[in-house]
Amino acid sequence: MKCPHCGFDRIGAEARFCPNCGTLLMDRLRSAAGGRDIVANESASEMTHFVVGTGQTAPIDNARQMGLIAQSQGDYRTAEAFLRQALDARRATAGPDHPDVAGILVDLAALYEAAGRHGEAEPLYWQAIDIYDRQTPQAQAQLWTIQDRLANLYYVTGNYSAAEPLFRRSLEARRQTLGQNHLDVAQSLNNLGGLYFALREYSKAIPLLQQALEIHRENLGEQHPRFAASLNNLAGVYAATGDYEAAEPLYRQALGIRRAVFGSGHSEVTESLTNLALLRQKTGDFAEAESLLMEVFETSRAGLGENNLAVAQALDNLAELYEAMGNYNEAERLLREALVVRHAILGEDHPECARNLRNLATIHQYLENDAAIEPLLQEALEIYRATTDQHLSDYVATLEELAEFYRTTGNYPKAEPLYEEALKVRRSERESNPLLIAQDLRNLGLIAREVGCHDRANRLLRESLAIWEQMADRKGIAVTLFYLGQTAQDQRNLTGAQQMYERSLAVSEQTGDQAMAGRTLYQLGLIAMSRGSLEEARSYHQRSLQISQRIGSQGITADNLHQLALLAEQSGDQCTAQALARESQSIYQRRDLWNRLSQTLATEFREEDLRAFSGTLDINYDDLPGIGESVKGRELVNAAFRLNRVESLERAIQMHRSKT
Repeated sequence: MKCPHCGFDRIGAEARFCPNCGTLLMDRLRSAAGGRDIVANESASEMTHFVVGTGQTAPIDNARQMGLIAQSQGDYRTAEAFLRQALDARRATAGPDHPDVAGILVDLAALYEAAGRHGEAEPLYWQAIDIYDRQTPQAQAQLWTIQDRLANLYYVTGNYSAAEPLFRRSLEARRQTLGQNHLDVAQSLNNLGGLYFALREYSKAIPLLQQALEIHRENLGEQHPRFAASLNNLAGVYAATGDYEAAEPLYRQALGIRRAVFGSGHSEVTESLTNLALLRQKTGDFAEAESLLMEVFETSRAGLGENNLAVAQALDNLAELYEAMGNYNEAERLLREALVVRHAILGEDHPECARNLRNLATIHQYLENDAAIEPLLQEALEIYRATTDQHLSDYVATLEELAEFYRTTGNYPKAEPLYEEALKVRRSERESNPLLIAQDLRNLGLIAREVGCHDRANRLLRESLAIWEQMADRKGIAVTLFYLGQTAQDQRNLTGAQQMYERSLAVSEQTGDQAMAGRTLYQLGLIAMSRGSLEEARSYHQRSLQISQRIGSQGITADNLHQLALLAEQSGDQCTAQALARESQSIYQRRDLWNRLSQTLATEFREEDLRAFSGTLDINYDDLPGIGESVKGRELVNAAFRLNRVESLERAIQMHRSKT
């Protein structure tokens, strides 16, 4: 028989689906059912009658397999119908507590997970766990696996407090049953370590991942791909802590193993190249990062052709690098190229294209091209709106991105209903994530503050704060306390504002968040100054200035210098006041020049702007290589943007001078 979909003509007589493409062979299903049509929406009772009537279990297995195939093809509705038929049939023939029932429950839960229906998946996992909990010790391995899957469900939905005990239970059970050095124990260690990584509790994650690494070393040796994966996991945590010196040799070792085992072009080699490139990008070595990512791009294109999703991903990674370098025009060009590839392969309405559109919107934010941002996010939103069953998380995230665009551009009437819709979805069972709920509440509070509804702002911000505190997210606590302080300050409640700022400062100092600490100290300085406490104000602003200079925050540095100049003037020290004012004004002028160049990038290379910038860089615009204004402009821009976008203009000047 030939497959009606792909034409494959070597299908066995008993096959119910094509072994080449997985298409369901409805003629074979009709034959197995005595000539009856078996369709996706057939009632459970009819399916049960068919199964029981045959006296065989094979039709149940077929229905289960067909459900899994339909899921793999993205047809979740058909998959659900077949899996529910198989579940009801197995319950009817084997009883509700049979391990096969638990297995189908897990399949159905996984389907709901894939469809974004997390609230419906959770009870099915618990039912399966309850069944396996009552089985013989031989079934314990399945129990641990299901516990891990449920824990992972909690993990991806942000319910870390529910995930942790399940991961811990599996780890301890495996240690007791299998011993300390079993590979399954290493898997549990990796799971728990990954959870702590997500919680930013790196001191807990590192020893767990180190243990997993040693188990892989002892059981598999240092040239095994799983050992390389373990190296990769541990390196990722070190990189997140900023310990790049510890992370880099692990990433390089993992890359060497994978090259030796798989050769060029393999997905795991690509992963290692990409990880190492991102690390070098963070350390400012853009040259090596670019070389590594170009290798990924070239090998992917050579092995897979121009129109391949791996090539599109490689373009995305290069675009991210150029974004970090501040070369937003090149990043935008690469993302457009990646979008063309995705359109050709997936069509224009695919969710992957929506993600690409969102990345483009981010680039246009840096280019300050507001006219391009709104249509890009709206197009992405419409794509997700049509596929909310499978992409609800992306849909609500895009709602929030568009709302944030409107909020930051002052379009509060458009921003508020989008945040309200996002919050409604976030609070539903399908998409419950406390931290994201807290974020939406905080943004709604900020809108209320901006439009002068201070009582509503206080209520929303305090509701947000309660969630951050419940989840023990200290960064969220510090930021929300800061905004509560600003709201109190708006209402001339200086005592209340000071209390909120002091609480925010204490948390920021505990977490080492210097940027937030610097901002909070600045606000405390303003409050002290408004009360006439000049020495106290000077102390706050000096502390804030030290932090802002250390982390290279030019805006807050200039603001602090300005306030210190005013304080010196009020104290009668005119000489100091003038010097501080000149220093502050100089920074403001350089920031203005930097901003004008960024705006130039969004439109065209205007010679007057570029000549002014070349003077700041202490180079001769007319001596730049190339022909024509645009070529010279690119050379000049590249000279300035060989650094991370958050660095200061002074760093750009120093970098250029060191190369000339």
